[in-house]
Amino acid sequence: ESIEKIDLTGDGSRVLVLTQADVLALSDNDTLIVQAKSGDTIQMGNGWVDVGVSQVGFDGVAYNLYTQGAASLLVSPIMTVL
Repeated sequence: ESIEKIDLTGDGSRVLVLTQADVLALSDNDTLIVQAKSGDTIQMGNGWVDVGVSQVGFDGVAYNLYTQGAASLLVSPIMTVL
């Protein structure tokens, strides 16, 4: 099974740590969506390129798109990126 979306919108602030290898291993299409709320943080490490804002799917939410090689991360714009 694969994961296409990680939802961190529950109670409390969370920190998510993801690498390029994680994204490629978790997702069948090499793309992962990260939904979050204010106070949540994602640590992606070096090498990711900020491509800008991307409109995604049924929810109509604009996410920040980061790429590294074949891996893509669509990150909630209110999430802190490290």
